[in-house]
Amino acid sequence: MSKQMWCIGVSAGAAWGMFALSACAGDTSPQTGRAVAALDSCNSGTSRPFDQAPVNGNPIPIASSGTTAFEAEHFNCGGEGQGYHDTTTTNNPGQTFRSTEGVEIIDVSPSGLATNQFDIGEWLAYTVNVAATGTYDLGILASSSPSGGGTGAFRIEIDGSDVTGSIAVPVTTGWDDYQWVTRTGVSLTAGTHTLKLVSLGTYFRTDKLRVVSGGADDCTRSGVDLCLRFEANPDTMFQGIDFPCNDAGRCNEVHMQTVGGASVTGFVLNQANNQCNGDRADDTSRIALVDGGRDGGKAIKFTDPGSWERSMMETTKEMTAASQGVEQWWAHSIYLPPGFTMPSATWNAHLFLEFHRTRIDGVPGGSYPMISVHLFNQPGTSPHTVIRVAANGAGGVPGSDDGRQYTYSVPGAANIDGQCIFDNPQTGVWYDFVHHIRWSATGDGFHEMWMREGNGPPRKVLDKHNINPLINTSEQSYLVIGAYHDPQPGVATSMIHDRIRRGNSFAAVAPPGFTQPAGGVVMCSGATVP
Repeated sequence: MSKQMWCIGVSAGAAWGMFALSACAGDTSPQTGRAVAALDSCNSGTSRPFDQAPVNGNPIPIASSGTTAFEAEHFNCGGEGQGYHDTTTTNNPGQTFRSTEGVEIIDVSPSGLATNQFDIGEWLAYTVNVAATGTYDLGILASSSPSGGGTGAFRIEIDGSDVTGSIAVPVTTGWDDYQWVTRTGVSLTAGTHTLKLVSLGTYFRTDKLRVVSGGADDCTRSGVDLCLRFEANPDTMFQGIDFPCNDAGRCNEVHMQTVGGASVTGFVLNQANNQCNGDRADDTSRIALVDGGRDGGKAIKFTDPGSWERSMMETTKEMTAASQGVEQWWAHSIYLPPGFTMPSATWNAHLFLEFHRTRIDGVPGGSYPMISVHLFNQPGTSPHTVIRVAANGAGGVPGSDDGRQYTYSVPGAANIDGQCIFDNPQTGVWYDFVHHIRWSATGDGFHEMWMREGNGPPRKVLDKHNINPLINTSEQSYLVIGAYHDPQPGVATSMIHDRIRRGNSFAAVAPPGFTQPAGGVVMCSGATVP
């Protein structure tokens, strides 16, 4: 009788310590009818030894604070039906890492290895040991190229129970453009569990998984005092309600929630020239919830039909709380979907966020926003689209009649309002912003700003002190987000917003992985300031 070798693997869905015996490579598993990799093969590979949990015999430790990240290709040993399920028995041609198993693993140097061609119904299992019962964010670092032929989606299970629901993987600019896709606020109990990543949509790549303790990106993060989430039922964190115009011109309410579940009311500006014209807050052709938000849940999509009509949402001045002497930290994220277009003419702009002013009769400055962030067709010898930020308030630079607080120049164009902070923004990429603002009309205000493209390195892009972001000490600014641009007759375009946060520090409001960089301001290429 020939000698039989046996492999020990963790059974998916079972707690750590529940083992299954299966025949090693070259034999056929009586349970699956497929070849099962030997433990030796699972633990080795020419790319690098398999020395990380869980394949070294230990569960992945999930810390009670901070972020735990692990490689997607570090799924459990045990082979088909235990460590993973793959719809084919073959992997990538020339694959050397876990080459006896059916999971396609690709070298995406310099970032390392990633699982590839993750098809509908396939799954990967990871044994984890959660240090403490609590709320966690679960996410994957994934890419989904336009050439993939469809929209990726996944869910995460804990011990066989779906804890995330279906999460869309947004189409990125290419297979090597990875973005974190996250579900926030998942409750986990202390102890050992099997975490299973299950594919629900057309294939995508996965580089890493992460578990962030304490619900680090939800509304309960320490230091957050305003957190707008654009989620659908049953969360009831977003609801468009149409109602008759009132004396203040408010037409379309949007109900949301913030820290602790407190109700927040916004107002939709789907109107021409600020006049109520029958548009509705629940008109999904103008404002709609969409999948693939920055945190992996829902986001809010604004669509402007192409004229001067805007599609925006404003909050109240009381909620924004931007008044004389107040210091605030804000964060927000935007996404330019494929098909996004800019007005074609130089000097045209597409505004997406502003802290607008409350109108005070007789005060110079008209109705200009106090702070605005927008896409801008920059003039000069090398005209192109940039992201620009501007501030208007008391006084202003010499010669201005609109209270502009600072200007910049580029070759061929001088004294442009604001500051150019980023060249050539792209579609299909999330852009994250963090602001530090002191509201003032007495010369001691400031505005610092940081940004990040996708999951690239954060950069500081603005540092303006001794300015006036308010026009008057009795002014109160209010937050507005959406889409508002120079006319594009007959050309509708959309912009997606997510993750509005206000808090008491950079750490309180910044997205996961967005660390505060050292060093000075990085502006657009060729931009100079007086």
